[in-house]
Amino acid sequence: METIYFFTGFLFYLLSVFAAGLMASMQERNFWAWCGIGMVLPFVAAVLLVFLPSGKERMRRAIPVENEELFNHLFLNPVRSR
Repeated sequence: METIYFFTGFLFYLLSVFAAGLMASMQERNFWAWCGIGMVLPFVAAVLLVFLPSGKERMRRAIPVENEELFNHLFLNPVRSR
């Protein structure tokens, strides 16, 4: 009976670690780093990921480029590969 409790608890632990990794990858963070953090602090990692700003918000802060700037960069001053 003790082995059933052990394996149930261990499965719950592994699922919480995997959930932390999935939450991190959905926020465009490193999956394996957050799995590692989740192994040490299983539920704290999930709580931290809920309150940290996602990586997608950093991409939204990008400065928009005007069409003329894009045209000049692509066609007038192209980057040539060697």
